[in-house]
Amino acid sequence: MDVQTVDLEPPVLDTYALVYGFGMALMVPALFLIERFEFVPYEPGFMALVLTPFVVGVLATFLTDSSDGPGVLGRRALVLTPLTFVGGITILFVAELAIILPVSVFLSPSNFDVLAPIFAASLALVASPLVLALVRRVRKPITVAAVFQMVALTATLLIVGWTLVMTFDDTHVLGTFLRHDLLDYFAGTQTWFLPSIGLAAGIWRRLGIV
Repeated sequence: MDVQTVDLEPPVLDTYALVYGFGMALMVPALFLIERFEFVPYEPGFMALVLTPFVVGVLATFLTDSSDGPGVLGRRALVLTPLTFVGGITILFVAELAIILPVSVFLSPSNFDVLAPIFAASLALVASPLVLALVRRVRKPITVAAVFQMVALTATLLIVGWTLVMTFDDTHVLGTFLRHDLLDYFAGTQTWFLPSIGLAAGIWRRLGIV
């Protein structure tokens, strides 16, 4: 495969890593803004803050993952973004039916000691492609787009690392930073929402339809 083809149709996990990286780097500051609202009120301001990191993360990926001209990048983002979210919701739904539903009876605070290592292992697994994506960019010539990507990937890896450490902290430090509902949303974003959207984005991008 030549360099041009790689540029036009990046590997699925590379696109996945960028969507995850941009999305999580934007999600953390958004969570602290969301905390200003009441407990899950479905009002426009709240919903905008919830959805914006996902949308902007996908757009940032499609607009920075190649050296194509602005016209091509714009069309790609316009076409693939809605397809990504439809695909991501489908992957999330199927994954929840296949994985969460069968073990839902065990998902309770009383099983925290057992669930914490499972959560940590799952988070490490879904975040691992970010390491390869970051190494790949460090080894290539530095561009403006690559700098933005590396900042997002690095920030997200730090967030993931901090989450892993705090997961095993006996004082449950995670609960002191965010409300309980937002803490659940934060964990779900890391292990379910972003992985599902990132995988869908990677598949659509690899197909090269735009």
